Amino acid sequence: MPLSNLEVHWVVQELQCIVGTHFDKISDLQSGWKLKFGKTEVVADVPERIHLTWHKHQARAPHGFTQYCRKHVHGKVAKVWQPGFDRVVAIELDGGQALVFEMFAKGNAILVGPDGKTEKAFRDEEWKDRKIKRGVEYSFPKPGRLDPQEMTEKEFASLFGEKDVIHSLVAGVNMSGGYLEEACERAGVDKNSAKPGKRLFGEIKKMLEEEKQGFSEGLDEKYAVTEADTAASEKVARKLRRQEEAIKELEEKEVELREKGDTVYSHWKELEEVTEDVKKWREKGESYDEINKKLAGTALINKKTRKMTVKL
Repeated sequence: MPLSNLEVHWVVQELQCIVGTHFDKISDLQSGWKLKFGKTEVVADVPERIHLTWHKHQARAPHGFTQYCRKHVHGKVAKVWQPGFDRVVAIELDGGQALVFEMFAKGNAILVGPDGKTEKAFRDEEWKDRKIKRGVEYSFPKPGRLDPQEMTEKEFASLFGEKDVIHSLVAGVNMSGGYLEEACERAGVDKNSAKPGKRLFGEIKKMLEEEKQGFSEGLDEKYAVTEADTAASEKVARKLRRQEEAIKELEEKEVELREKGDTVYSHWKELEEVTEDVKKWREKGESYDEINKKLAGTALINKKTRKMTVKL
């Protein structure tokens, strides 16, 4: 399940540790990317997740976006932030470039140049009010709701009127409904009432100030288990395929051997007669060359192995 706005906020707090470190490398994973900043590594898999990682990840051959970034992205991290409290993480470098990870809709990864234009995008996209395409001015999505970090008490109060508290909050504040409900509980406000009460604004602000230490670690463990399960499932599937192929091969061999056995059985008398003839000739002292002349067209004896091949 993709991260909510508040969860992205917690991740961004933890990503402050990469500020001042050098961007070293980006690698393709089975899904998403791994980015290396000094000794610190970050996994980004849009729109699902972005977080610090301590686990080993199997890299894949780099594709277009990754290849471009490896060649053209340079510098130290100057800033990591969350524009508009949206599900967006922007990693700005001291040379003016920015790596932007959009964690909504299908998700996207964009390299923005020092001139503010898209240098390279994982996928080109276009909406009514914005376009993601190389050479086009990049703009962050415009939130239609209040940024809970920036909103004033006056702006907050103006949200409430005819609707109940929770619907007014969801329509007006750029946070997920689940966390807004939690803020109501903390403030002792009935979410179905018409009035927000005096404490609700302060409780929302407090939620933003809370540090969720170990959030990245929790995500890293969760997805490491998922990846391990997937790898294990693929391993079992491969083993089953190999077993099925082996069984099929044995079945085909069984049919072949059965057919050969049936052929031998149906010509048993002829084989016995040829064998008896060869035995008599050898007892008389005849060579294999002489015997092969007599058997011409019906059988052939290999002088070295002394094995006889009979044509049936």
